[in-house]
Amino acid sequence: RSRFPIGKRLGSSVINDMQTAPVISAAAPPEVAGGTASEKARPRSQTPSVKGARNARLDVLRGIAILMVLGVHLHWYPARNGLVGASAGVWKDFGGTGVDLFFVLSGFLIGSLLLTELEKYSSVNPVRFLIRRGFKIYPVYYVFLAYTLIVPVVKACIHGGAGAMLGHRLQVLWPEAIFIQNYHLPTPNGHTWSLAVEEHFYFSLTLVLFFIGYRKARSWLLPLSRSTGPPPSYS
Repeated sequence: RSRFPIGKRLGSSVINDMQTAPVISAAAPPEVAGGTASEKARPRSQTPSVKGARNARLDVLRGIAILMVLGVHLHWYPARNGLVGASAGVWKDFGGTGVDLFFVLSGFLIGSLLLTELEKYSSVNPVRFLIRRGFKIYPVYYVFLAYTLIVPVVKACIHGGAGAMLGHRLQVLWPEAIFIQNYHLPTPNGHTWSLAVEEHFYFSLTLVLFFIGYRKARSWLLPLSRSTGPPPSYS
């Protein structure tokens, strides 16, 4: 009788399991050695892939544009002598170019999405596209407009003249509500001018591609879309 019966039984069990376990080798069926047969037979073009992967290079450009715009809005006016002063002066003078860089990035991203849809479906659905873009912009934007409307009226209620203040705020804010503030100056929220430009671009490019259709766009727009590769994520 063994002095270690438990160890003996455990060793025998492990040996039996090793003898009865399936051996995975190069000749093993696909279900054992690397997935199902349908996955092995799937063409490369149908293999699931990660969609909407972020483009790190575009993120770097976004970061550069943000830093450039911050240089314009900093209330810092150092003497332009020495390395720090000269660098700060250049940053402030050319920081507005960051807005232009944002416009270029937005045009590339939105244009790539629209041209890819046009190439895939031979048409563009403007309603669906604009609704999807709207959900990314409108909620926060209209909350901001509501804040700029309500706060002055509430303050006027305390000091009197709430009705007059409400009428005044509605008069100056309604162009911003429909993104025509650039044609109706001055506006209380001057920094929203760039958002109005973006909205004009969204609507104009979407409608242009919708009306010219696939055949006309194929000769000059779709080659550009193919040269840029798959559309990057817009987030």
